Amino acid sequence: MALTDSLKTLLIETAKSLKVSARREGVSQGWMLCAMNLLYQRADAKLSGLQTSTEVVRYFLEDERGRCPSHREEAMNTPLFVVLFDVESVGRQVIREVIGTAADILYLPDVEATARAEVLRRATVILAQNTAKELTPDELALIHQVQLLQFYTAGVDFIPLQALPADLPIAANSGASAEPMAEHALALTLAAAKRLFFEHRQLATGAFNQFTPNRMLAGRVCGLFGFGGMGVAAARLMRAMGMQIHAINRRGHSAEPTDWMGTPEQLDVLLRAADVLVIAAPLTRATLGRIGTRELALMKEDAILVNLARGEIIEEGALFAHLQRHPAYTACLDAWWVEPVRHGTFRMQYPFLELPNVIGSPHNSASVGGWHQVALRRAAANCRRALTGEPPQGLIGPDERLQ
Repeated sequence: MALTDSLKTLLIETAKSLKVSARREGVSQGWMLCAMNLLYQRADAKLSGLQTSTEVVRYFLEDERGRCPSHREEAMNTPLFVVLFDVESVGRQVIREVIGTAADILYLPDVEATARAEVLRRATVILAQNTAKELTPDELALIHQVQLLQFYTAGVDFIPLQALPADLPIAANSGASAEPMAEHALALTLAAAKRLFFEHRQLATGAFNQFTPNRMLAGRVCGLFGFGGMGVAAARLMRAMGMQIHAINRRGHSAEPTDWMGTPEQLDVLLRAADVLVIAAPLTRATLGRIGTRELALMKEDAILVNLARGEIIEEGALFAHLQRHPAYTACLDAWWVEPVRHGTFRMQYPFLELPNVIGSPHNSASVGGWHQVALRRAAANCRRALTGEPPQGLIGPDERLQ
């Protein structure tokens, strides 16, 4: 139910009354925060009909539907799910649907400054975008007991994870935007195989290369460097085009069907076989600069490289030189080395976009309208796993924390 202006005013007054009630009842301020959170989340017809803050307090103190504990012990034993960033109303509804009764939910931007420390100490599971911006250094030390720190994004290499407690379980939102990114990978691959951008430019000069061959994807090999959510989604689309699927991941196996599966130690095998190579791995210490001059030389002369992950997985200068020396080779770059979100600006050390065998996009493969709610639902689902005692997915090991 949308909150009217009069109800919003009532809730502000209620916050003051709840503080007094918390002291009078001998309970912690966490009780008050929980109650205020429920006021916003569970406003109903009965609540909207109340006229005074005292009536609202009584509603939550006496009504059996009120889920806020009235005793300190109950308050401390209730799992608390804390979201560090502001979420619009539709997103909050998504989170409530996913978390259900597994925990009380608090949004830290809604919490008074004096109560933030207590909320963080009580947090059972935390959902964050960027802890460096959402928490102060002093607050980072308060979350060592958290069962899971879940990030909203799949890529977390630009977040200073080293500043977090070393034993804190951390998870990325693996596969958050897998399906739209997979479509983007297919689109780039088809554009390269069918020479769409190249021939478009040729037509502009008057050249009509009707009989210059382009390529079919069917029967060729798609190599996936990384076979998590995005890699699997890309594999399904490429398989639908008739391609064979070769992939590597850290385990060397997957429930997803493949024609060949290997480990990172077998990258050379993957590179030699791939007609299309899709980079779908996270940026870690192990993948940083993993593809350089030697690795590119192993690939086929007319291979297509598609990078949706991070530019830093490929050595920038090595790729530019390879593209200059091998005009039949095509690089489709959605991920760049220096980007606005991670670095505050976009720039290249080499003029990639002047090369005819490069197709670029502004790392917008995940920018599909409305998809942020899907990503939010997936992040919340992983948080619920931790809240209900299930093993969370997408955990980031200490050796994978770049910063």
